[in-house]
Amino acid sequence: MSKYPKEELFSDFFTDDMLKELGVVSIKDLNFEKGSFRILTPINNLECFNEIDISNPINFELNNNLPIGGIGNISLSSISEVEGRGPRGTSPFKGSGFDAGHILGRQLFKGTCFNTSKKNKNNIYKQTKWSNKGNHHTAVHGHNQTYFENFIIYQLLKNTPEAIVKYRADLIYCDSEEKIPRGIHIRSSCEQNEDLNFNVFVPNVEIEGRIDYKNDNLVIVK
Repeated sequence: MSKYPKEELFSDFFTDDMLKELGVVSIKDLNFEKGSFRILTPINNLECFNEIDISNPINFELNNNLPIGGIGNISLSSISEVEGRGPRGTSPFKGSGFDAGHILGRQLFKGTCFNTSKKNKNNIYKQTKWSNKGNHHTAVHGHNQTYFENFIIYQLLKNTPEAIVKYRADLIYCDSEEKIPRGIHIRSSCEQNEDLNFNVFVPNVEIEGRIDYKNDNLVIVK
């Protein structure tokens, strides 16, 4: 069995509105890579980090009571554990089949004052097991959200400990009727390390198939 979703799963996955949210006009602007999509818009041309003070990580305000995203700087300091950081909390989605996914991952911001607890409703969303599965920077389980987070950490620890990474993550919803995001749009920009300049979309799907995004419980439909 594959360790990540296959490309054929996404033949009719993206709507025009979703593509617009991702900053592209066509599915041809997305390159499938081990379960996720690399967006072919150069990171240097993106304005998503402008006019926002990201010296301290923040979440964006809820939209229709749904979480939508967050932004912050990642550094060797931000990924270092702080003693007495406090409990992680328990999942508010127990029994639903979903993980309590972090928009801004705890491992990226555990050295800051940012609230990484699962009680932070602005930062927690219903995420599939594959998208949230513990993963190594070598992509054992494909390119899910945890892979990209651990890739940043690996690069900071092994190659450029002096680097500052501008990081933004936005949940992508298909329409107002769907309460579960179709995936998460991650943008990373770093002047000190070219490998940390990436623009990707991680689908909120399972290896076995897509889910019902209108259902509060995880149901695989395709």
